[in-house]
Amino acid sequence: MDAKLQELCRQAHEDRIRVGMLDTDTKNRTLELAADALMAHEQEILEANAIDMERGRERNMPQGLLDRLKLDHDRLLGMADGLRQVAKLEDPIGEVMSMRKRPNGLIIGKVRVAIGVVGIIFEARPNVTSDAFGLCFKSGNCAILKGGSDAIHSNIAIVSAMQEALRRMNIPKGALSLIESTDRETTNAFMKMKDYVDLLIPRGGRGLIQSVVNNATIPVIETGTGNCHVYVDQFADQEMAVNIIKNAKTQGAKAVKEISANARFALTGTPVENRLSELWSIFDFLMPGFLYSYRKFRERYELPIVKNQDPEALTALRRMTGPFVLRRLKKDVLRELPGKEERIVYSAASGRQQKLYTASALKLKEALAGGAWSGNGKLEVLSQLMRLRQICCDPALCFEDYTGESAKLETCVSLIASASAAGHKILLFSQFASMLERIRERLLQEGISSHLLVGATPKEERSRMVQAFASDEVPVFLISLKAGGTGLNLTAADIVIHYDPWWNVAAQNQATDRAYRIGQEKPVTVYKLILKDTIEENLLKLQNAKLALAAQVVSEGMVSLGDLSQNELMELFEQNP
Repeated sequence: MDAKLQELCRQAHEDRIRVGMLDTDTKNRTLELAADALMAHEQEILEANAIDMERGRERNMPQGLLDRLKLDHDRLLGMADGLRQVAKLEDPIGEVMSMRKRPNGLIIGKVRVAIGVVGIIFEARPNVTSDAFGLCFKSGNCAILKGGSDAIHSNIAIVSAMQEALRRMNIPKGALSLIESTDRETTNAFMKMKDYVDLLIPRGGRGLIQSVVNNATIPVIETGTGNCHVYVDQFADQEMAVNIIKNAKTQGAKAVKEISANARFALTGTPVENRLSELWSIFDFLMPGFLYSYRKFRERYELPIVKNQDPEALTALRRMTGPFVLRRLKKDVLRELPGKEERIVYSAASGRQQKLYTASALKLKEALAGGAWSGNGKLEVLSQLMRLRQICCDPALCFEDYTGESAKLETCVSLIASASAAGHKILLFSQFASMLERIRERLLQEGISSHLLVGATPKEERSRMVQAFASDEVPVFLISLKAGGTGLNLTAADIVIHYDPWWNVAAQNQATDRAYRIGQEKPVTVYKLILKDTIEENLLKLQNAKLALAAQVVSEGMVSLGDLSQNELMELFEQNP
């Protein structure tokens, strides 16, 4: 018998009592940290997933399986949302039941069943991994996960990120483990570890489930095919509906739409943040069927409006949704709010930074011209686009041996030094946590202190820094756009700097509103730092074009990178090498 497999199972069995005794607050905090860790390690997880995707294509994996294997930002965000949703469920959450009553998911009831160690076997579905752990951990159980060989790199990266959260909370290591072996003998041995494992829950196709049912010596719960969804019963906390329904594909959205309610309301500042389908998902929660099925909505409204700027489709959609939308603008309800000025600050690359950008841009432009965006090369295109944006920020982000200057970094430090010397307090947002670290190091060289908030920042430290910034002498708050772009009140600042432009201007505007909100007594100046003659300059044009269209529909600008056409991507390189 495989010694490593036996040790994993023995450790989980040994730790199950301590895991079962964890209090609700500890479990909830751990799940929230695990969700944060997934997003903080997004790049590593997607890179690992790219390896699995490439191996799948080399083995001629059917497209349907490839689709289930693929991870992107939205799926990863859905996984993180699923963990946070489970954290909000009443504890104990309880009973895992047969799926004969409701398909495709684990039913969460009110009664806790002390299962102990749970083994979950699944195929090429890495997004199952976080769901499986969340449900087991919340119910006080240890989870041993066994993923298929097709997703092994993805699963290792996902589990590694979540284990980081467990370590930070001093949770016994047996609470979560992954069997990394991909051979059939290990799977068969796992299904017979009855001395250590109390229950098996197979997740995947009918063939996998039937194989486990036929061969396991451990009790098996048949949960049906499909991904591991969380379904909420009639006693669920209805506050879970807040801010998790815009992406119709997430477990959170599907769960919330199961809630039985006499009246439904959706409160959001950005009903159209990334794509028009978000508006459909909100109405699918409010009035299911009102905007038809998503397929029909896409054909009748989304494609004509977004791709063809069809005024008739736009008018028809506004006519349907208008009576049900109450939109209140800040300028209308906060007349006492001081002014806000936006400025674009340009930098010019030179020397090695310019050469690196030129070479990388040319390589990507040639790939696009060769049809990479319409074939199997989308992931590589996205990776190269990310690389270009990092070069604009600081080539050291993607070239370990780079020792030259970053034009934008020097501009940024100079701007901060002048503003802090004049008594201003500054919020600086960036997409890249590693860039924030570099900015912090550079500011220290200038004798300027700062707070730093990223996805991995503990909740307690996050609250402490926010409170301190309101009254301390620290002039700069460095914030990851995804970790702190919403939900913070930082009106002590009167300058906001966006270090790198994001595809979605609505996300940037939400970040600006951390300072420009109720309680702000000073005029706010917003600086957008742009590297001239690069993708960043043309990205501003793309933002403005999408912003105008979205404003006509209902709200602020929508730009989803994955939905851009090849021509729109090519336009990002106009007048650039």
